[in-house]
Amino acid sequence: MISLEEIIKINRVLGADDLQIIKQYFIVNNLEIEGISIIDDLIKSKAQKDEHKLSNMKYAVLMPTPIGYLTSKYAGSEVDLLNRITLHAQINGKLPKKLLNEARKIIPKLMRPQCFYNDAIVMLGIEGINFKDDRKKYTENDLQNKKWFLENKE
Repeated sequence: MISLEEIIKINRVLGADDLQIIKQYFIVNNLEIEGISIIDDLIKSKAQKDEHKLSNMKYAVLMPTPIGYLTSKYAGSEVDLLNRITLHAQINGKLPKKLLNEARKIIPKLMRPQCFYNDAIVMLGIEGINFKDDRKKYTENDLQNKKWFLENKE
C-alpha cells in the first residue's frame, strides 16, 4: 500500500490538483470500494445542505421582511439593501462580499430596524458592520442558525 503522503509528493511534481491526488490514492491502493462509500457520504452531506437551504427558502417566502414597516422608516435604496441582506441570510446562510461592501457604506448610518431577521444582523456584526444604535460585538455564537452559517462560510 502506498501512503497518501507518497502519492502527494509524486503527483505535486506532476502538477496534479487535490482531487486528482485523492482519486489516484484510491486507484493505486485498490480502494475503489472504499472510495464509493465516501461518495455515498458526500451525497448524503450535500442532500442535507440542500434540504436545509430549501427549508430556509421556504422560511424566507413565508416570513418575508415586513416591507410596509421598512418603507415607512427607510429610503427606497435602504429598503432594497435590507431586503437583499435578509434574503441572502435566510436562503444562503451567508452574505456575499459585494453585498457586505455595500452594507459597510450604508448600515452604519441607519438605526437598527425593530423588525428584522436577527441572524442577518449578527452576520453583519461578525463582519464589523453595525447599525448606528447597535455597538454590540457579535460572534458566531450569537447566531440562531449557527450550524448553517458555519457550513456555508467562505
